[in-house]
Amino acid sequence: MFMAENSADSDVIAIPRTALRRVVVSLGVVVLIILIALAVAAIARATTSSNPLASAVKHNQYQAVFLTNGQVFFGRLTVPGGDYYYLRHVYYLSSRAATKAGQGALTIQKLTKDIHGPEDLIVLSRSQVLYVENLRPNGRAAQILGK
Repeated sequence: MFMAENSADSDVIAIPRTALRRVVVSLGVVVLIILIALAVAAIARATTSSNPLASAVKHNQYQAVFLTNGQVFFGRLTVPGGDYYYLRHVYYLSSRAATKAGQGALTIQKLTKDIHGPEDLIVLSRSQVLYVENLRPNGRAAQILGK
């Protein structure tokens, strides 16, 4: 309860210390709850992927990954979040030169068979990926990759 000063020329209102203490404690609790809620929201946002590709990739299938430089890779794509994607079990398109007997042809080559002997993983910059397609398991490319 608030009490007015006895003097007639005073505009001061005296607040008992216990009431003031309750207001300060209540305000502190509210601020603490708001800070905890903001921290939880920030952690949830940081741990969930804001990339829609993560939910679109079918992990039990192969994907075709088309890059901005025109290259196409096939493999199993992982989207961990952040600026990079991981492609494992990697294949790529290779073209054979045209011969006198016929035209050139596109073939699918295993990355690990290259002369420089790379591991079966490519780390792709998210900014270099133009688009991704899930390959049907009964499609021609997926059947070749699954062998």
